[in-house]
Amino acid sequence: MNFNEDKLIKKLIDIEEKIEVYLKELEVNDEEESSINQPDSEELKEKIKQLKERKSEYKELLSKLETSGDKTGFID
Repeated sequence: MNFNEDKLIKKLIDIEEKIEVYLKELEVNDEEESSINQPDSEELKEKIKQLKERKSEYKELLSKLETSGDKTGFID
């Protein structure tokens, strides 16, 4: 997958937004403790964990891109 600086920054922002949504869902689930078909706490925690791992990977790629000095290039 090819990434440039703009794509990496967008992906990092998207991940932050998704994490916020999942955290809010966790909070709502805790408050309501309903049996409505919502992801349970463990599922949401796993999704957050996966997003944080992806975020770390994207940050590393962004750092490599910035270190290379090539803001318009792509990295694999």
